[in-house]
Amino acid sequence: CRSIAAAETSDAAQFALVGDTSGAGLRGRQAAGVETLAQVSELLDPGETLLLNLECVLQPEDAPAERCPPRPGSSTFRAPVGFADLLRPTGSTIATLANNHMLDCGGEGVLETVDALADRSIATVGAGASLDGACAPLELSIGGLEVGIVAYLVMGPNPYTAGRDTPGVASWEKCSPLETLGRLAERKDLVIASLHFHLRRGWTREAPEDNRRIVESALDAGADVVVGHGPHVAHAVLTRNGGIGLLSLGNFILGTGYNMPPEAQQSLLAKLRVQEGRLELEMVPLMLDDDGWPRAASRDEAGEILRHVERTSLELGTRLEVTNGRASLRVDKVGRVTPSSGP
Repeated sequence: CRSIAAAETSDAAQFALVGDTSGAGLRGRQAAGVETLAQVSELLDPGETLLLNLECVLQPEDAPAERCPPRPGSSTFRAPVGFADLLRPTGSTIATLANNHMLDCGGEGVLETVDALADRSIATVGAGASLDGACAPLELSIGGLEVGIVAYLVMGPNPYTAGRDTPGVASWEKCSPLETLGRLAERKDLVIASLHFHLRRGWTREAPEDNRRIVESALDAGADVVVGHGPHVAHAVLTRNGGIGLLSLGNFILGTGYNMPPEAQQSLLAKLRVQEGRLELEMVPLMLDDDGWPRAASRDEAGEILRHVERTSLELGTRLEVTNGRASLRVDKVGRVTPSSGP
């Protein structure tokens, strides 16, 4: 093992972390490319990088419906390519694609989605034309820090994983995630793992133990921050080995075309600031309206969301500071220990 010291820099990276984001089935203010996220834009800072899980396939407006045939027991999440125009409220966005809806329009849909996002200067990670491409980390500089980001679908059995020469997503089972996180931790100032959980029934108020154990293993392997989603409900926060695990942020934009349980309309925007070996997290409660669009939670709504997250986090040993309708947490990375990938 070796000790990972704080990056010797005064620079800072700022992120706005959100959960499941889908343009499928949106009602009301649906527009192909002109509507902005005005309801939450005042909560975002211009210097933040928005990190979201895009849980839908982007298709041309005139694409025939038969390109995305329905699957038994599952919804088809397909949205017009113009939906991507809504996803750059701060000017800098990263979309993770490792989820169970990225193949709703087949392998061609995966490639079209990646291309549509690239055309709008939205970086992607977690899906690609082959297994190697899907598993590959996204490595970039943000705020003067060297950052590595990975995204995996955690599901078993998993029919959506990319093949050696076929498009698909990155999976926890096939991408050697712990080894990848360890290598990134040795080279990067910040490592983020985005995990889409599909191990148990969704819409649950409490995080399944399997999900928690995988988040802990990712933090032990070298991730500084784990961003969970998939259950479609906001879950607890845990800290471990100098890192932060967000078990589930819930939904950011989700118009499924069917009624969701009330708790699925409650979600979190996690504002992360990384500077000089510190992780500073502020969680802002959001509410989805009946059309699937987010807005800032009212005082009473925020109180209900935060009481649940505060209680469930404390049960995992993490104490959040809740004031003025927000929850905050600070973790020092200095001296954290990660496994060494070599002798």
